[in-house]
Amino acid sequence: MNLGITILFLLITILNLHHYSECANILAVFPLPDRSDNYLYQRLLKGLADQGHLITSISAHEFDLGIRNGSVRDVILSGFADKLDRQLKEVNYEAFQVESWFDNQSYLNSILEIYNKTLWHRNVRGFIKSNNKKFDAIIIDYYWSESLLIFSKIFNCPIIAFSNFGLTDPYVNSIAGNPLPSSYIRHPFLNTANSYTALSFLERTYNFLNYLFDSVFNSIYLIPLHNELIRTAYKKRFKNNPPDVTTLQGKISLVLLNSHPSIRQATPLVPNAMEIAGFHIDPPEQLPEDLQDFLDGAKSGAVYFSLGLNVRTRNIPEWKKQVFMNVFKRLNLRVLWKYDGEELIDSSPKVMLKRWVPQRDVLDHPNLKLFISNGGYNSLLEIAHFGVPSLMIPIFPENYKSALQAQDNGYALTLPYNSNNFSEKVLYALAKEMLDNPKYREAARIQSQLFRDRPVEPLDEAIYWIEYVIRTNGAAHLKVLGATLPFYKFYMLDVILCLISILILSLISICVCVKRLCRRRSKLKIKQN
Repeated sequence: MNLGITILFLLITILNLHHYSECANILAVFPLPDRSDNYLYQRLLKGLADQGHLITSISAHEFDLGIRNGSVRDVILSGFADKLDRQLKEVNYEAFQVESWFDNQSYLNSILEIYNKTLWHRNVRGFIKSNNKKFDAIIIDYYWSESLLIFSKIFNCPIIAFSNFGLTDPYVNSIAGNPLPSSYIRHPFLNTANSYTALSFLERTYNFLNYLFDSVFNSIYLIPLHNELIRTAYKKRFKNNPPDVTTLQGKISLVLLNSHPSIRQATPLVPNAMEIAGFHIDPPEQLPEDLQDFLDGAKSGAVYFSLGLNVRTRNIPEWKKQVFMNVFKRLNLRVLWKYDGEELIDSSPKVMLKRWVPQRDVLDHPNLKLFISNGGYNSLLEIAHFGVPSLMIPIFPENYKSALQAQDNGYALTLPYNSNNFSEKVLYALAKEMLDNPKYREAARIQSQLFRDRPVEPLDEAIYWIEYVIRTNGAAHLKVLGATLPFYKFYMLDVILCLISILILSLISICVCVKRLCRRRSKLKIKQN
């Protein structure tokens, strides 16, 4: 018995040593300072470090998750997070509308400014100059971030693209060569309900034009702009001849998608695109004592209310905060409100206000009956995982898509923050409907079952494929040729146009011939007469 245990221990030790001997040097570039997204990045890097890999992270935030193995070295983009915090303090939520997603050019400009500053940042420049490591792979947050692909050229390693929005982002699908037929795959701008029904002719037309606009906009504006950012920042390094962005895009080995087929319309997937949604969700832990007691004591049920990390309660108008409080009083349930503003004068003993809440642990509590959220994408994934019905109050433009997806799946209702119908009466009626009608909880239960039912945990799958790319030196055999084709070739528009042209020319030729033949006949008749 003891001999068997000893042999088993030795085998485990040998396997661990073997695994650690194959540890890789991985560079991660995640410059966007959003705190919610940053947790996703860090959770992925923690998973890699726990496997013994050596991580270098270029990020706006310092890595602050504990690791069991490996290491994480920070290259901090100082100033990025502080600037975002200042901006969030001044945000006017009343100004956001769903239509403003692309109307506001300043949003795109602010993203591009972050990437440009990343290329020029003194800490990044110092890191490139002093680094003597060979990296085995680079992971890049792919969100209009083509200029960041230059790091793969600098360090000569395979590229792994990470997309926070997964298959809902058409730009990411194009770099993987993933087919998105506009005949039935809805573009993110097509914010309509019933996303599982066939598109009408007008919807298909609008859908196609949106995808076409993406391609044209990418080709004539974004790509040249990113090329200019690279050329300006690194012209000396590449002797005024840096590689073109489209060439670098063709070297992307793997695309990690933060999505799952159970929460959206079924979509085709190429071999090097992997869906890993839910990888950031750890097993629930014990709640802090005050929260545990508060929720345990909610014998009739509890409601959790949070509008996300980027929404400051102090920026919400007083009348609207009072609407929320009045509704919570009428529900006769305990309510946990993530609240960072001043104390409400007209509060209630049944409402607990907390500046920070361990959201995933709260969503797992058996007494929780309803989650009132802003429809943030990470919250959508956690709702799908834990199976909690949600009343969604979308604020930012990207929240609307998540809210409509959840509503289509039957476990959510939606009341836009800036809706003309926003009132105590409407909010209370929607909350009561979701609490009293069991169909929402049943739909949430089914959603959770679908979301969790997988052959392997999503974080383990992500780690496996990252290591696979490293082992196979880029996994070139998984790439499809379509990833390097322009839009008109990918969708055979040139062939279709050619065939239509041939058909039109043929018809014209036939018409001309018939016309000439008729004229000849007519002349013959005249001569005969």
